[in-house]
Amino acid sequence: MAEKDLKWYGIFVVLFGTILSFADPITDILTLVEFYRADHKTWFGVGLAFLMLPCLFFPMLYYFSKETELTETSRARRYAQVFLFGFNPFSPAFAKLQTFIFYMKNFKKIWRGHSIKPVSPGTASDEEAYALLTHSNLALMFESILESAPQFIVQLYAMSVQQESVKIIQMVSLPVSFLSLAWASVYSR
Repeated sequence: MAEKDLKWYGIFVVLFGTILSFADPITDILTLVEFYRADHKTWFGVGLAFLMLPCLFFPMLYYFSKETELTETSRARRYAQVFLFGFNPFSPAFAKLQTFIFYMKNFKKIWRGHSIKPVSPGTASDEEAYALLTHSNLALMFESILESAPQFIVQLYAMSVQQESVKIIQMVSLPVSFLSLAWASVYSR
């Protein structure tokens, strides 16, 4: 993670990343629906596998990044939180949304130039910023490696070999997956 203070324009970067994190799984799910309707069971199965593969890793990432918060709760509640917030394709999007909400809460401080350094935990807001940004960036990398890259390859190959015309959702999903990959490679610090 870069040793920089949070800047006021970072809220727009996080907002774009949040929108992209929600758009990628949504367009992938809609593409899977089109594969199923068109009776392309193989493409549907492969796409579904790569949509669910990251869901096996997100609970571990959620548990280890939120370990200090989760130790204060009961065991049943801890496992329920890990399962609900970790085991779904939207886990990175929720992490980005939490980061966006953190930026919104601290926008006045950031706008005035008060220092919130996400790399050197010292105060409560610094530690919260560090934990949120670390979890958000790790979730972004997991999503891009385990979901966006395989979905992009599968969708590109399916578009090139399918006999009928390409559906609009496929034309939307392909660049969204590519943009998600590019975003992860550029934005993750």
